[in-house]
Amino acid sequence: MITFFVLHSTLEPQSDVKARLLNEITRITDFNEIRFNGFVQNESDTEINLELYDGMVLFIATGGTEQLALELINKFKKPILMIANSQKNSLAAAMEIFGYLKSSAILNFHYWESDYKTRNIISSFIKVGSTITKINNSVLGLIGTPSDWLLTSKNHSGFGSFKTKIINIETEELIRKVKQIDDRAVAALSAKLKEKYGSTLVSEDSLITSLKVYAALKDLINKYQLTALSIRCFDLLEHNYTSCIAMSMLNDENIISGCEGDLEAVLSMMLGAYLTGTPCWMANPSALDSTENTLVLAHCTIPSRMLSDLSLSNLTTHMESGLSTANQGPLLKGTVTIFRIGENFKKLLAANGRIIDSDMRIPSLCRTQVKIQLESSVNEWLHNSVGNHQVMVYGDITGDLSRFCKLTGIEFNWINS
Repeated sequence: MITFFVLHSTLEPQSDVKARLLNEITRITDFNEIRFNGFVQNESDTEINLELYDGMVLFIATGGTEQLALELINKFKKPILMIANSQKNSLAAAMEIFGYLKSSAILNFHYWESDYKTRNIISSFIKVGSTITKINNSVLGLIGTPSDWLLTSKNHSGFGSFKTKIINIETEELIRKVKQIDDRAVAALSAKLKEKYGSTLVSEDSLITSLKVYAALKDLINKYQLTALSIRCFDLLEHNYTSCIAMSMLNDENIISGCEGDLEAVLSMMLGAYLTGTPCWMANPSALDSTENTLVLAHCTIPSRMLSDLSLSNLTTHMESGLSTANQGPLLKGTVTIFRIGENFKKLLAANGRIIDSDMRIPSLCRTQVKIQLESSVNEWLHNSVGNHQVMVYGDITGDLSRFCKLTGIEFNWINS
């Protein structure tokens, strides 16, 4: 929920401000996620519990509100959207406030030129404010340590400036739980999964064991009250199973689940899923073609909700080992955003593209595969990269990513030319 205040000086009566800004106030309060908490002439007019809110909209109605705005902004310390218009020195006051606080990570500034543009800005601000709150309130289970080859995840004790709680869980605890689950406990789930996919290319025993991993992970999620997890999954291979299909299923259920203990990638997944309200995919960059300006992504854990046709999709094996159960299938053709947080949670690299091919079934790559033609130079994207695993979402969310970065102090690098 976002709180909303109109700030004005004592030189204009509240009734006059209300009448003058009726259109603006109505347009802002049209959003169900925004609660109007009144007109403010001094700080005592804001005696509400600000901790209840994900963000604040401040409409600067007149000049002479600079100090009042500063006190409110310093008191709130959460994302703020400051809006000005062309009346009563609103813009002049807002520019003074912004000039003083320009380096502040929490402040966005918008000048009201049109209802349409302002509505889009507010909509994005609501999503980003909610996303920041969700990330800060999340509880991530890190099962095992980050894989040895993930150099960018070494020595992280948290998510940079975010307040996400990380609970370290021994891989052995997951393995013990898998052993404790009876085959019959997941038999119905196995039948349901086989009915869901077009074909099953693994044995029943393999599928049952894979679903026991899913059930064991659900037990850990309930035990530790997790909202997200990442797992050092290759350590499971010595037990002849992986967590591939389990990760796919958990992401389908909006439990953000990343592979290999990659903390920067799983934070990126949380960001993508919370902004869009839909699952996102963590994948390896696997091939580039500078002539076609294309990038191939591949991985074995695609959420089934991202596949375009489950009747053409398979339950198959994990690529590297040929063991356990993963999934494979076609994706929707159309616009996507590829992004990743990196450099110790201080930078985000994003690019847009269009899926032009998928489910290519190249045997040397992970099971689900997609070819994306970037809108910008694939070589520039490569040389600005901040790590291996990329996160892909459907649609163009670069505007929301940019606002998220501005409000959290992360450097935003959008490869768009």
